[in-house]
Amino acid sequence: DKEPRRLSDFTVAQRVLTLDPDFNCELYAVYCTPDGNPILGFTGTRFGTPEQGEDVLPDTDIGVCGCNRLVQENPWIYETVREVARKYGGKRLILTGHSLGGSRALIAAMGGDGTSPDMDVSHFVHLVHVFNPGSGLMPLAWQGNKDKVFATIHLHRIFRDVVSATNFPCQLGGKLNITVYSKHPDTDSCHALDNFCLPAPES
Repeated sequence: DKEPRRLSDFTVAQRVLTLDPDFNCELYAVYCTPDGNPILGFTGTRFGTPEQGEDVLPDTDIGVCGCNRLVQENPWIYETVREVARKYGGKRLILTGHSLGGSRALIAAMGGDGTSPDMDVSHFVHLVHVFNPGSGLMPLAWQGNKDKVFATIHLHRIFRDVVSATNFPCQLGGKLNITVYSKHPDTDSCHALDNFCLPAPES
């Protein structure tokens, strides 16, 4: 994978997150917290880029096929989690992602569908924060084995976002913690990542 241009570090809530150059490619990146915990972020749909066409099939799979191909034909998701966990042994591994990236993070936290030993990475994951993850007609989280989920999962979605509309708290045996927000007035879409990134509007 080619190495995209990303910030080497940035500040969130007065904490500096630092990019790990060993995990910096088009499909994911790792930033480390000041206390050394890795945050593995999966890339979402790459609208407006030359790579957008590569995301059409995964998005379609999420929308109408229950993520079957995404779960079974993307071993790099599980391999990446395992490699990050190996490098940062003893630290808390955090997963995140928006839209397609959020679905990829959920797949990892669930250990896929359990049909292959290579998918068995859920025990490495401590915490998940996903934003408007795609759910589709057959939501991924309905299929998860709650006994294989060890992480605390927080799903953040915008009210009226159709892409993530079929995510519900009862999924994953109640282990899915969902918070619903209003659309940010300065964004054009309920699905946009900017809903979660822009400063809160003045009241």
